[in-house]
Amino acid sequence: MSLYSNSSSRPESRRFETTPAPLPEGAADTVDTHNSVTCVEDRAYFDQLRAMVYQQFRPSTPYEQLMADEVTEELWNKQRLSALATHALSFKIEEDWDKVTQRYPNADHPFRSLRAWQELISSPGFTKTFDLQNSHWRRRREAARDLAKTVRER
Repeated sequence: MSLYSNSSSRPESRRFETTPAPLPEGAADTVDTHNSVTCVEDRAYFDQLRAMVYQQFRPSTPYEQLMADEVTEELWNKQRLSALATHALSFKIEEDWDKVTQRYPNADHPFRSLRAWQELISSPGFTKTFDLQNSHWRRRREAARDLAKTVRER
């Protein structure tokens, strides 16, 4: 499965979606996770990821379910960020292809990737996005450790 839906047509807006996704069996509604998926992402894949987290940790209290939802959202965001970085890098490589070829006629693919990456990370908006994501990841890793510890102690 993929983070993104297979459709290439313009998706319907989910801004006004009011029906949340079904919860994993036995789960209480602890967090509004239907807002975690954009209109071009695959809702079923998110639901499958959430079900896998619930199966792994088997949360039994509302607090544990909240932590499991945070783990799910963090895994989702990591996949999203990875996909965005890959697409941005591919776009930059293609955009700069002729310019790099002109300056470095024998440029190989790793060199082109390096040049594109160097240009991307020099962009303040690009690096700010990664810094923000890393700070979220550190906080949510703590939630994952707490959840794993709680489950082990049962």
